[in-house]
Amino acid sequence: MMADFILPQTGGLHDRLVEYLDEFPLSEFVLDTLGQELWELDQYISDKTLKLPEIAIYADTKDLSNRLLDAFETLPWHYQLTIPLPAQLNKLLDINQFEIVLSPEVRIVRPNDAFGAQFPLETLVERRSQRLKGYTGGFLSLLGDPEPAKWQDDWVCLQIAAEGFVGQYGGSPTAHKAERLLSSFCGLGLATRLFKWEHTYSATPFKAFAFVHRRLQNDNWEAVTRYDLNDLITRGLAGLKLHDLEGYLGDEAKLRSWAHYRIADMGTVFVAGERSDPITLASQWLFDSYCGQDQLLSFIQAMVVLEILLGNKSISDEIGIGELISNRFAYLIGTTHEERAELLKAFKDIYRVRSQIVHSGKHKLTLAERSLFSRLRWMCRRAIDKEVDLLKAGTEKEKPAMTTG
Repeated sequence: MMADFILPQTGGLHDRLVEYLDEFPLSEFVLDTLGQELWELDQYISDKTLKLPEIAIYADTKDLSNRLLDAFETLPWHYQLTIPLPAQLNKLLDINQFEIVLSPEVRIVRPNDAFGAQFPLETLVERRSQRLKGYTGGFLSLLGDPEPAKWQDDWVCLQIAAEGFVGQYGGSPTAHKAERLLSSFCGLGLATRLFKWEHTYSATPFKAFAFVHRRLQNDNWEAVTRYDLNDLITRGLAGLKLHDLEGYLGDEAKLRSWAHYRIADMGTVFVAGERSDPITLASQWLFDSYCGQDQLLSFIQAMVVLEILLGNKSISDEIGIGELISNRFAYLIGTTHEERAELLKAFKDIYRVRSQIVHSGKHKLTLAERSLFSRLRWMCRRAIDKEVDLLKAGTEKEKPAMTTG
């Protein structure tokens, strides 16, 4: 759309619009906004092409253009994306506990009456009501089910604040940023042993989705859409379980105590801002390595975790990235000379597999290499957990000394 070239092509405003939408922000906004309106008005006709002015409510094209431009100028919009977690994570919160705030942008919530009043799922738009229930077309949509979508009492959800623009199918940079925070949360949980990951079969497969609410001018929240998260995120979430430390946390009180302790550590990461960016990014890549079914890709994703935390281009150009990471990891984790020597050897074997995948087109892992992959993931979890401990220690030192008076 030529109108995009009227907008600034450089500078802060341009960068923000790209961050919210795309390289063609006005086009994306107009197409997504009109697409949602047409879907909700049920104006898509598969066997006939119509121009917008042929639809009664769009007959006045000048009024339509002004309305869309006025809306565009009010960006960024403020959203809350609420993602129900799989049932096996429900014990993250006590039965009478309704939230744990990790940061101003991220919290764990159990929907109750107050939450439902603040973030209603009722809407007067019939097709939007169907979407909020998970119906997006086909026979079920024709039933006209009047029952609204409802928050479930047994849900535990991750709620993420986002700023920018989110369309009816997600897909925007704003939505992707929130999804990356979800991945970081899950990866941090794996690294801190709040979670473990096990692939299990279920007769009723879990499907991950997000309810999206937009803040209105009166500070109320309006439900605007529900969209499915991608299959990789769904697979990753479905495999998460609360960690029992090999049976040590068999008692429910111990399990919850451990969960609250580890969640507090995760909160330290989320509130630390730019200082924790390497940890949150590494955690995202760690979770991604659990989501896919391609072992070779997952192996590389796990290697990226260590490169983020322990790599340094200026130094690695001189001594090699593998040598740098192996030494840094051994001295970060190892506590004795023997342990460091063993870690160095194991990492050299792991890095050799990484090089074969990247440089030689290796197409499968042997049994021994799958064992190395398991060891690599352990290294990733230990490295992230250690970085969390270091961040926490630094944060504690920065707290002002308590005074009495």
